[in-house]
Amino acid sequence: MSCLSSRWRCYWDQESHSCLPTKDESKHSMLENAASCPSLMSSEVSPSPSGTTQVFILSLSNAVEGDRLECDFGTNQRYEATWLNSSTVKCTGVTLVTSQRSHVFQLNLRRAAHEDKYMDSPTPVTVEVYNCGVGSRDCSQCWGREDQGHLCGWCDNSCRPRDDCQPITDQCPAPEIHKISPLSGPVEGGTLVTVQGRNLGKRASVVDVSIGGVACSLLPDRYSVSVELVCVTGGSGSDMVDAVRVSVLHNGEGTSDELFSYLVPKLLSLEPSRGSRAGGTIVRLSGQHLDTGSQVRVMVNSTQECTILTQTAESIECTMPAALHANTEAVALCVEFEELPCQSPLLSSTYTYEKNPTISLIKPTKSYLSGGRTITVTGQGFGLVQHVTMEVLGVGVSDCAVRSPTMITCLSPAAAQSHQTSLRFFLNGVLYTRESPASAYQGEEEGEEGEDEEEAGGHFLMDYVEDPQFFTANKENLIKHHPGEPLTLVINKGPSDLELAPEEYSVLIGSYTCDISFHNDQLFHCTINSLLSSSERELPVTTGPVIA
Repeated sequence: MSCLSSRWRCYWDQESHSCLPTKDESKHSMLENAASCPSLMSSEVSPSPSGTTQVFILSLSNAVEGDRLECDFGTNQRYEATWLNSSTVKCTGVTLVTSQRSHVFQLNLRRAAHEDKYMDSPTPVTVEVYNCGVGSRDCSQCWGREDQGHLCGWCDNSCRPRDDCQPITDQCPAPEIHKISPLSGPVEGGTLVTVQGRNLGKRASVVDVSIGGVACSLLPDRYSVSVELVCVTGGSGSDMVDAVRVSVLHNGEGTSDELFSYLVPKLLSLEPSRGSRAGGTIVRLSGQHLDTGSQVRVMVNSTQECTILTQTAESIECTMPAALHANTEAVALCVEFEELPCQSPLLSSTYTYEKNPTISLIKPTKSYLSGGRTITVTGQGFGLVQHVTMEVLGVGVSDCAVRSPTMITCLSPAAAQSHQTSLRFFLNGVLYTRESPASAYQGEEEGEEGEDEEEAGGHFLMDYVEDPQFFTANKENLIKHHPGEPLTLVINKGPSDLELAPEEYSVLIGSYTCDISFHNDQLFHCTINSLLSSSERELPVTTGPVIA
C-alpha cells in the first residue's frame, strides 16, 4: 500500500511482491491503485487469559483465495491460516502467553512463501493477553479488572481466570485503610485527601468516603482500583478531629487508625514587612497551622504568588515577587489554602513596597589578579537588601556583605590574566538596574577616584592588573637583627597602578605583625616593637595586600 500511496508513479507486482517504477503490460498481477491492494481488515478482539487456546477469524479485502498465509503474533510460533471463503481466513490453536499483567500482541498475516512479506494492515489488529496472577494483590483489585475486559475472579486467596474458580463469588472483604495524607485541612474544606489501603473497592462508583459525617467527594480520575483513592473534603463548619471512613457497596466499611483534623489556621506576624519594588525579599510569616491541607499559597493582592521556600506549622518563608507597578506601595499578603480565595482577616497582613536601592559609587575599580581585594559599594536603600552577590563577567561570582544602609563590601574573585571586564550586582537575587538615568558613579568631591560612568543595565567596569611587587631597599635575602631590639623595615613598592591604601597592605615577620608607620608612592616603613622569638634563627618576611 505504501508503494502505491507514494508521490511517485509506482506499480505493485503481486507475484514478486515488489514495487516497480514501470508497468509490465504482459503481467495481469500489476496494481496501480492503493485501494486495490490486498489487506487485512480491522477487527475487534476481546482480551483473553494467558495460556488459553483461541481461534481467530479474519476478514480480508482484495485477497487472492488460495494464497498460503500464516498468522504471525511476533513470537517464534506461527499458525497456518485456512481459507473459509474468498474473503475470510481462520487461524486455529493459537496460544499466547505473558508473564506480565497485560501484553498486547500485534496480529499480522505473513505470506508463507516469503519470510519477510506481509499483507497490508491499514489499521493494525491487536490482541490483548492478560495474566490474572500478576498485579492483583487482593480481592477488589482482582475483580476490578473486569472494567478492562479481564475476566478474573478471586478464589483460594489468589486471582485466577474465572473459569478456574468454582464456585465463585464477587463479594470481597471489608476495606482496610493503611494510610491517609495529609492529616489535616482547613474547616472550609477543599483538601485533597489520599487514602491508601486494601480492598478499597473494585471501581470508583461503589465507594463512599466521609470524615466525621462530612462527605469527602471521591475523584474518579485519581482512583486506583482497591489500593488508593483521592477525595476532596467538604466544609466542617468548625474545628474537629475524626477518622476517615471508606464504605464499599456490598463489602462493608473500613475506618482509619489515623485521625484527620479540621483546623483554623492563623497568621500572627510578618517579618520584614517592607522590601524593594524589584522583589526578591525573603519574608517570614509566623502563625498557627500554616501547613494544613494539601495546597498552601501565599498571595500578593490575590494576583501574584510569594514563592514558598520553607514551610512548617508555625512559619512560612517565601520570596516576594516584583511589584506590578512602579508606584505600588502597600499590598495585602495573604495565606490561601486549597485555592480558596482569602477572606479571613486571620490570614492577612500588609506588606509595603519601597523604592529600590541605588548604587552611586564603587571603589576601587581595579583588582589584582589573585583576587580578594575589597570592593566598596556606596549607595542608598541597602537596609532593604538581605543578600548580595557580585558577578565579574568572565571571571567569577563572590558573595558580598551589607555593612550599613549605605555601604556594601565585596571581594574580587581571582582572574587568570590582566584585562578590563564588567561587573554587576544581584540584590536579593535580582539583577540591579539603574532606576534613573543619572550617572551611577560620581565622587563626593572633585578629584575623588571612582568609576565616573555606568554602563547600560547596571553594569560597571573593572580592571584586572598584575599583583603588586614588594622588596627591601637592597633586595637582600636576609636581614640581620639583634634579638631584643626594635625592628624597622623599609619596603619598596614595584610599579603598579592599583593605588593601594595603607590599610590594604600587610607585613608579617614570621607570625608577628609589622605595623606600617610611614607610607608614600614608592615605599613604606613598618616597625615591630615586641620581642621577636630567639628560638628560630630565621623568620620569613611576608608582604602583600590585605585579603579580607
